[in-house]
Amino acid sequence: KTKKVRVNNLVVSKPSALVNIGDVLTFAKEQDIKIIEIKVIGSRRGPASEAQTLYTDLSPDPIYLDPLDPRYAKTPKRPQGMGRPTKADRRAMDKLRDTD
Repeated sequence: KTKKVRVNNLVVSKPSALVNIGDVLTFAKEQDIKIIEIKVIGSRRGPASEAQTLYTDLSPDPIYLDPLDPRYAKTPKRPQGMGRPTKADRRAMDKLRDTD
């Protein structure tokens, strides 16, 4: 199991880790990295728009990421009907093979 959250470059071992103003949190989200700095500690659980005022986003701009780096490569999309056959496709093929 990989640890995906860091507080001030230290891996967090439990989800209830305490944070303070000025702490930098690093999140690994799929192939993206999200880095935020805590500006204010919230006093209540509120809407997302209010929560966004409590931190500063320090994440690197995707423009500066190397598009040839395999960590940032997007998975290719296959056209509909390509790849492995579905269960319905397999049944149809079996039906064609069984007719004599």
